[in-house]
Amino acid sequence: MFYGQYSHNLDDKNRLIIPARFMKLLTPAADETLFMTRGFGGGDCISFFPKDSWEELESKFKTLNFFQPRESRFLREMYMYTFDAKIDRQNRILVPQTLLDLARIKDEVVLVGSGPRFEAWNPAVFEEYLNSGTETFDQTTEIVMKI
Repeated sequence: MFYGQYSHNLDDKNRLIIPARFMKLLTPAADETLFMTRGFGGGDCISFFPKDSWEELESKFKTLNFFQPRESRFLREMYMYTFDAKIDRQNRILVPQTLLDLARIKDEVVLVGSGPRFEAWNPAVFEEYLNSGTETFDQTTEIVMKI
């Protein structure tokens, strides 16, 4: 599971350094490959999945019926914004401009662990997101965890 928060900058070729702590969490099955896609849950961010985690998630996509308009739209939009890339020897990954634009990332990046994935955010957008909730963290925890 990915956890923690790290600040980084994109280089001039739109490569992002993956934190050493995140690198240690990649299994051999991930084959040093990450899948990147648009963020989930209302966040303007980029979600990164190790290859093996993405394949597990993708197996759920295969159960969807592309003849159903809602499911077809989901699949289309999911796959049109999904890219894969190998991590290079300096622990960098090339991030497509399409995803950077969606997440409003220019140069500064906040990487946030989010369980089976990690996310890349524009720091200002992330701060906005954190301050935009109508519930406190404790209230959300109580609802989500059914405490």
